[in-house]
Amino acid sequence: MKIRNCLLVLLVILVAGCTVGLSNNLPLTGDTNNQIINRPASSTSLWWVAYTPMQCQETPWQIWFESGQAPKYLTAPTEEQLAQDYLVQVLAVAVIKLEKVRPEGVSFCQACFSCPQGYYLNVQVNKIDRQKLLNNDWQDAIKIKE
Repeated sequence: MKIRNCLLVLLVILVAGCTVGLSNNLPLTGDTNNQIINRPASSTSLWWVAYTPMQCQETPWQIWFESGQAPKYLTAPTEEQLAQDYLVQVLAVAVIKLEKVRPEGVSFCQACFSCPQGYYLNVQVNKIDRQKLLNNDWQDAIKIKE
């Protein structure tokens, strides 16, 4: 598993390195209140996308894990580990970085199916994998003013 992840990361770096210099006109959009941070993280065209789990709903990786299709873990996996394994094994996404974000000072409602659970999963991926995630209920990562 770790070797496969390493190989995927190396492949992404190799492919991303081939696109360096193709475009220096990167969009910089947003304002200081809610700034879109989904622009290349560097000249290697890495992008941040986010998933917002909703109240009373299981995430795709929780459903995958509970269905028995996920690998067997020696200890209970963290949500971050499970999400990363799901992205790599099911969606074939090369995850560069994954982080769980709990915004401070932001209140969340408790209504089922219409309110977020209070955190986001942000994932850094290449451009092709970004599109895969956007097609699977992910969205461009938003920086919330603190």
